[in-house]
Amino acid sequence: MRKYFFIPLVFIVAISKPLFLSANDSIVHQVFVLIYNEKYTEAHTKIETNKTMLGSFYSDVLKIDLLWWEFVQSQQNHTEQKEFILFLEKFDHTSQNSSELKLRQLIKNSYQIRYEFKRFNIIGAMSTRTTLKNLLDEIKAEELPFPENHLKLLGVYSALFQYFDNLVNPFFNKGRRENRASALVQVERYTHDDDIIVKTLSLYFLGRIYLNIEKEKEKGIRCFAELSNYYTHNALFKEVVAKHN
Repeated sequence: MRKYFFIPLVFIVAISKPLFLSANDSIVHQVFVLIYNEKYTEAHTKIETNKTMLGSFYSDVLKIDLLWWEFVQSQQNHTEQKEFILFLEKFDHTSQNSSELKLRQLIKNSYQIRYEFKRFNIIGAMSTRTTLKNLLDEIKAEELPFPENHLKLLGVYSALFQYFDNLVNPFFNKGRRENRASALVQVERYTHDDDIIVKTLSLYFLGRIYLNIEKEKEKGIRCFAELSNYYTHNALFKEVVAKHN
């Protein structure tokens, strides 16, 4: 059975498209489905041949997610690791405006913290966590003009951050428990969204939270069963369902 990792934070910018509808033939939809069906070579080809249509921003967003999953599922292959790190380092070097730069910085640091946790670099993860919190605070204060679909992903991200930021509760503070519960309600709401990226990521992280932290097995299995039913070639989702059934 392959290894999989519980990553506590994620951010990928959203594209506002219907989810789970066969009529949706957008390039973003196609690439995203290829990635989560573990068809990585086909996803690379689709991105490269459609760069003009996708634009630099969306092609980069899809590619960093693709490189991440290739690295994770390759059992820490050094080639995949190097490709991921090189692309991550330059991810926020190109931007068209201040709002896009903020999004790129959020994306970059969210993958950075996933990488630090994966290699058990807690100090690096905590440092990146501070950067992420500051970026979220800046975005809120500046009221940048994000499109609606971007705002939905920011909502998912903020809810996940709220949950994990209140997870450590040595004194059983009621306020922290309520903040976590509120965050889960928000993420649950996004699992019913019609955006493929918003819904997929919400189901994935909510499923991990229910299985690994909240210990609510049935709710966690429901999330991964829904993912597995749509991404029929994703062995990881199937393994999670089988393991907990």
